[in-house]
Amino acid sequence: MMRPNVVVGVVGATGAIGGTLIKQLTAASAALIVGVTSSRCQLFNAAGMGPTWREELTAGRGQVLDLAGFAHLVHSAAASGSDKGGQPGCGILVDCSASDSVPDM
Repeated sequence: MMRPNVVVGVVGATGAIGGTLIKQLTAASAALIVGVTSSRCQLFNAAGMGPTWREELTAGRGQVLDLAGFAHLVHSAAASGSDKGGQPGCGILVDCSASDSVPDM
C-alpha cells in the first residue's frame, strides 16, 4: 500500500471529538494517522497507528506527553514521506483537546 501524502497527529484523541475524527479519517483512508495523545501521554508510529491505540493510551503505555516533541515527530513523518513525484508530504496536527497549551505552542 502506498503511503498517503497527508500524515496526521491528533491531540486529545481519547475524547469524543478526537475519537470520532480518527474514525472518520480511517474510514476515508485520506490520511495516515501517525500519532495520538491523551492529556498525559503520546503514541507515535510513522507507519500508522494500530487498532489498539485507544487501549494503549488509556493504559498509559505511551511516552510522557511532550507537545513540541509530538509536533516535531508529525512534521518529520510528513517530510520523510513522499509520493510518486518525490514530493514531501503534509503534516497536520489537529487539536481536539480543551487545553490552552496547544494553541500557545
